[in-house]
Amino acid sequence: MFKWGVVLKESGLILKNYLPNKYKVAILNDRGERFEAIANLPATIEKLRPGYRITYTLLHSTQFAKFGDIEITFVPKAVSYESLKFLHQVLELCVIIIPEGQIASEATDLLNILTNHNTNNWSAARRRLLICCLLSSLGFYAEFNEYELIYKVEQISKIRPYDFMEFEIDLDFDRLLIDWIANFINTNVSPRLVALFASIYQI
Repeated sequence: MFKWGVVLKESGLILKNYLPNKYKVAILNDRGERFEAIANLPATIEKLRPGYRITYTLLHSTQFAKFGDIEITFVPKAVSYESLKFLHQVLELCVIIIPEGQIASEATDLLNILTNHNTNNWSAARRRLLICCLLSSLGFYAEFNEYELIYKVEQISKIRPYDFMEFEIDLDFDRLLIDWIANFINTNVSPRLVALFASIYQI
């Protein structure tokens, strides 16, 4: 258990800013651990937007974690409204499906792809692929009975971040992605998830 006085210098990605309800943010650090933290000054939290990468020191207690010495080191490239909306949807999904304190290192790699590449020209299918890779990395699998579909699902689980952009998506494979997302929504009944997936589920 952490105690006061233990200070760590780390870096991570802002997943969500809870303003105006709470002066705290959700973050995924470089080890893939999701947690939430506050800052002494409200103005500090106001500057931290979803998708920003920061370095910080972290002071732990038994009740909460507190940021200190914050520096913004990366802001996502200028994107269209739709691309920015997609970025925020993916980050919100991470807040929902990654339990606080869980290590999700593969999710960190996928989010780096999302924030470091220009997503303006991404097709809907490419966005669906990223969502399914994310679900796969966190252990959420679609339930398909057909052998061919199972084989394609296994393909998704083997996609590494460095070959994500080169992975070819044909119409049949895209249909699998759509079905996987629909399966996930139906299995995880939540109005928040339905809203998040609405735009990428459409063809």
